[in-house]
Amino acid sequence: MAMTSLFLAWLIMTPPQFTALCQSLFYAVLSVSNVHFWSISGYFSDAAELNPLLHTWSLSVEEQFYLIFPFGLALIWRFGRRAVAGVVLSAALVSLTLAEVFVGTKPAASFFLLPTRVFELMAGAGAALLLASGQPRRNGFLSLIGIGAVSLSFVLFDETTHWPSLATLLPVGGTVCVILFTTDADFVGKALTFRPVLLVGLLSYSFYLWHQPLFAFARIAKSAPLSTGEDIGLVVLALLLAWASWKWVETPIRRPAGLATPARRRKTLGGAAGIIAAFAAIAFTAANRVPTLLELENPDIAAIAPPRIALADKTVRGCAGFPILEGELKCTRHGTGLASIVVWGDSHALALRRGITAPEEYSVMVISHPGCPPALSVHLQAADYEDHICNEPGQIEKIARFVRDLEPEIVLLTSRWTLYLNGWHRLGVKLTPPYYLTSANAEEVPSLATSRSALTRGMMETLANLGSGPRVVVMSQTPDLNVFSARSRFSSRVVDATDINEWHRAEDKFLAVLSSVAQVEIISGRSLFCIPKTCELTQRDTRFFTDDNHLSMAGAEWAWGQIVDALQRPTIPCDLRAHYQTECTENPDLKAVTCCGVAH
Repeated sequence: MAMTSLFLAWLIMTPPQFTALCQSLFYAVLSVSNVHFWSISGYFSDAAELNPLLHTWSLSVEEQFYLIFPFGLALIWRFGRRAVAGVVLSAALVSLTLAEVFVGTKPAASFFLLPTRVFELMAGAGAALLLASGQPRRNGFLSLIGIGAVSLSFVLFDETTHWPSLATLLPVGGTVCVILFTTDADFVGKALTFRPVLLVGLLSYSFYLWHQPLFAFARIAKSAPLSTGEDIGLVVLALLLAWASWKWVETPIRRPAGLATPARRRKTLGGAAGIIAAFAAIAFTAANRVPTLLELENPDIAAIAPPRIALADKTVRGCAGFPILEGELKCTRHGTGLASIVVWGDSHALALRRGITAPEEYSVMVISHPGCPPALSVHLQAADYEDHICNEPGQIEKIARFVRDLEPEIVLLTSRWTLYLNGWHRLGVKLTPPYYLTSANAEEVPSLATSRSALTRGMMETLANLGSGPRVVVMSQTPDLNVFSARSRFSSRVVDATDINEWHRAEDKFLAVLSSVAQVEIISGRSLFCIPKTCELTQRDTRFFTDDNHLSMAGAEWAWGQIVDALQRPTIPCDLRAHYQTECTENPDLKAVTCCGVAH
């Protein structure tokens, strides 16, 4: 599975994606991929559906438990079975308490890390102790209750269920009941020993290994949600590969003859250690030295697609005199002129910073907070984002006050508006968390509707807060390319604008409201790269985007050159205006209506 994933990744992934997969493989081999995935969880991480090795987190949790638990058991066993049972129960209760406490505030840590998962494993240890003691008696009714609890979990729980938590006790408790009370003679026992069901059980581990990479690579290659027929085909393929792995890998390793003597055990353990070391070395080398097929076909990709962490460079220092720099907030100053331009927004402002040079007699200040728009009184509903600057009481208000006190000539507000208006998507897949907004201090269930209304109200409040002093311009988003695969983005000079324009439809409506109600100027970010039917991704072999929405340095330089020229004019030029801000006037001499200089 690991080598197949490595080959498929080399075949279809971009260099940053390939590097990320190799890193995941490296940590998976060392049984710490759960810690790795927890450390990179958030806005710049890949969706679960598009991460081929994400499923290895659970294997790492199990392996960590199996490395620690036997030694603890050996130390406690001398005090008797009751002491062991007491420790198992206590550890399970502590773990469950931690899970319930942190699942709401630190969901990624609670999901991926061992301490909040121990209670599930201790349930199995407790069941083993009871079976070893000769209890409990077999009970067909309790067995049926157990299988019913497991089945009920599929109906009651979905992606919105906090996990792990008290809710996890339903399938865990049901499984324990099946283990403790089922016999070959009762209904559940007969159902589970039915040969097709038994075969699925035998193949389950190998199937688990194969299913995630197969589905993830298929989604990446297709760049769209899979059809029902494709889902069924991939399940069948995963079962076939699982059978092959079970027959020629699992079964030979499990044969007792292989570990019959100390010498054979030493050889087996030595071979396993050698394989682990080899895989770790291969993954580390591939991550640092091996060019992908896409890179060989397009040598310039590596230069414009740095690892995502570079976008939120931790070495960036703040602006002098800015008292609230902390967390994800970035602030940089360009130029020394007396007249000032402030660029304020989320990671799109940070990406634009790469290309900014201050025009003569100006200074430009860029204030950015990734994953959070410059909107007052909003709350970001996303995993592990409770302590994000967006959710720190009064922080966005402090930034607005700081901007106002600067008395700038121009304030440019820019963000990935579609993230908050449509939710977080990639390749047609809705990602988790969706990055929905709600109004601050409001008891709202996060949804697309609350996010759109909160963003609109928050931006109206921002515009009112900035007052009539500066000239405030809102920049619509540069084209969102999430509907295209990385391969098509990096191997195409232009892409069709139809799906892009459709994706931006909610943004157009949102900015039209700001334009009409707040009388704010709108500069079209899409017009920098798109004409009505196509969007340009390169110019003279220089690529404009690092991923599906952030500008590269070349893209930022190209965009900023046009933006700053437009900002220095009394009104936004026609070719950079949003279509709903086109000014039309009647010209009696020409007997025509002129819209921004074009007769209609």
